[in-house]
Amino acid sequence: PPTPPRVVVAMAAATAIAGAAPFDASSLPPVGTASIVLAGQGLSAIPVDALRDHAPHVTSLDLTDNALMDLSGLELFSALDTLILDKNGLSSLEGAPKLPSVKTLSFNNNAVEDMTSFLDSALEAVPAVTFLSVMRNPASPPMIQLSEEDVAAATRHRLYVVYRVPSLTFLDAAPVTAAERAEAASKGKFLATRRAASTAPPAGAASPAAEASAEGESPKQARKGMTAFLDIGKSTYDGKHSEGNRFIVNDDL
Repeated sequence: PPTPPRVVVAMAAATAIAGAAPFDASSLPPVGTASIVLAGQGLSAIPVDALRDHAPHVTSLDLTDNALMDLSGLELFSALDTLILDKNGLSSLEGAPKLPSVKTLSFNNNAVEDMTSFLDSALEAVPAVTFLSVMRNPASPPMIQLSEEDVAAATRHRLYVVYRVPSLTFLDAAPVTAAERAEAASKGKFLATRRAASTAPPAGAASPAAEASAEGESPKQARKGMTAFLDIGKSTYDGKHSEGNRFIVNDDL
């Protein structure tokens, strides 16, 4: 049979936060649609009754930018491969139903402060996951790595997550390498992290330009030094506006 089309659903919020309109089931795509997007609708729970007939056919469900407090009902999505829960204020998947078919989980920009607890819940809910993205969470390393310390934090994060979830082939913005997998097997258990340490300078600390001026450098020289410092790091994609763009690698550009 032909592959059902991807459909972006723009609808009134359902089972949602106070003051939101009731769910408009008439806006749903036809039963059999493989990909449904319910982003930015103020949902606090899955609109189970409206989606009951659709659920068995859905392979990709995007719930970005809602206010989800209850994930019950996801168990109806028996063919679900990709689950996108970005920007929901969630700290874990505790209490979520088990979703054995899910291979891709996007959990960017949430409220994960304890990566160990999050991974415990993820392994319970999505035990077959191979693609995982947890960027822009309090327990995640900085998106822009400005120092050697930031780079080390990102390395520790990757090794620990790969150690905990050995099925992963892709983490955050990069594939898992054979070298990472081998290092994770030997070191990962020692690298658990909770809230990532802040890399902001202490209150009252002088800027690089001010320090340089005190040492006789010109502001231009100081800026040049800052530019060289930025070369240490790299910026990774965070899924902020991510529909259709997650897990893109250089070969796809």
